[in-house]
Amino acid sequence: MIENLAFIDPLSEYLVSHKKLPEESLLWNLLESIPTNISIWESGKILYANSAFYNAIGVDSGNIDELMQLVEEDKYFSVHPDDLDLSSDELKKEITGSLGFHRELRMNSRIDSNYKWYNTYVVKGKDPKSKIVIEIDEDIHEKKLAEENLRIALQEKELLIKEIHHRVKNNFQVISSLLMLQSRKIKDKDMKLIFEESQSRIMSMAAIHEMLYKSDDLEHIDFRSSANELIGRLVELYDGRTNRVRFNIADNNIELSVDKAIPCSLIINELVSNSLKYAFSDYDNAEITIDLEKENGNFRLSIRDNGAGFPEGYEFDKPDTLGLMIVKTLVSQLSAKIELINKNGVEYIITFKE
Repeated sequence: MIENLAFIDPLSEYLVSHKKLPEESLLWNLLESIPTNISIWESGKILYANSAFYNAIGVDSGNIDELMQLVEEDKYFSVHPDDLDLSSDELKKEITGSLGFHRELRMNSRIDSNYKWYNTYVVKGKDPKSKIVIEIDEDIHEKKLAEENLRIALQEKELLIKEIHHRVKNNFQVISSLLMLQSRKIKDKDMKLIFEESQSRIMSMAAIHEMLYKSDDLEHIDFRSSANELIGRLVELYDGRTNRVRFNIADNNIELSVDKAIPCSLIINELVSNSLKYAFSDYDNAEITIDLEKENGNFRLSIRDNGAGFPEGYEFDKPDTLGLMIVKTLVSQLSAKIELINKNGVEYIITFKE
């Protein structure tokens, strides 16, 4: 920090006793070689300015008389009104009443046509009796312009990414609509269900892109919101008695990155679909629980029901339905492990790294 520079205190002490800075001294050479504007003041009067300060206001280096006159007339630097919420008297009080003052602000020197950004420090020595202050004005205008350009570029990039997510969602919806139109011509119930399930898978992916389009965070998805939307569509798809199934969804604030959220949503889609289709004979007491926990950089996704379960001896490693084959592929995509507990219903536990 500027306040801790070693020259501040000895310089203040020297000026208190001598009222000037001797030329060719070590401190004088140091200050003259620094390209940052440095000035030394006592009770509002300027005692010294380095060459960079003189150049910034268009005065010959060392012409202290002209500099003092400009200071008295307040014609050397002006601060942008939006960047300083203190009056002159209040500013002097703040500076003299503390060990330091620091702000980024725009200033306009007498020779500048436009305001420039400066990183301004006003520093006192540790001696409470000293009235000497040192002002350091670092020109950061180019840096601020670069930051602003970068901010605009990032904002444009975010808008572009949002638009891409929006178009991907729309494309998924078009595919889903085509499947729906085709399914209307199918009379076979099993074949019709295959089309509807494919439509559900597509809409699960579309929902993720829609959430990203509407969200301020383009990299993460809220798990609970995503799961709730997914379950709503599945209940609507299977309709009828599935409306009586009670769903328990984890009430937490866990977020998943996009590359984790999409396969997790598809896994939930397949496993909950299986439960709705095959698990229950008594829908009045039917429950499906979806839970996600995070611990030590690992996620634990659990989907369980209290239905009939799999037949004894069922081998999950050899899936016999398209849905379970898809689940196995998605688990591999997540570099995850899946465990099947076939007791008092069915529970799937998928663990994967953050």
